[in-house]
Amino acid sequence: MANYGSDPIWFTNLMVCVRIFLLAWLVAGNIWFWSIWQPDYVAPPGEYMDNNQDEHYCSFTLYIFCFIILLIIYILLTGAICFMIWSFFKSDDPGPAASRSMAPSPHSNHIVIPQTNITHKQKLNKNVKLAI
Repeated sequence: MANYGSDPIWFTNLMVCVRIFLLAWLVAGNIWFWSIWQPDYVAPPGEYMDNNQDEHYCSFTLYIFCFIILLIIYILLTGAICFMIWSFFKSDDPGPAASRSMAPSPHSNHIVIPQTNITHKQKLNKNVKLAI
């Protein structure tokens, strides 16, 4: 969805709402996850939790899974932010490599004139060489 101008306004508004929801869900999940850092991994007695059981209990497998998913999200977000910063400061100038195309080769005494500079009589020979 790089071109927002071609999307209907309702779809753009829907995507904004989805992104706000996902950001809120990420913040809420981080608060929920990190508030019980290193929970009690011992299973509570009984099948269902009641009011007398520890509210910091969490399945070890589930907790490690959430930890890995959060780390992946942090890495992807960091990479996206670094890419945005890099693309903001990236220069549009192609640099000195583009200007070297007309320079003569060290092994040759000729340069190749680009097709746009060739006169009508010289169009038959596409690689016109001039002696230096």
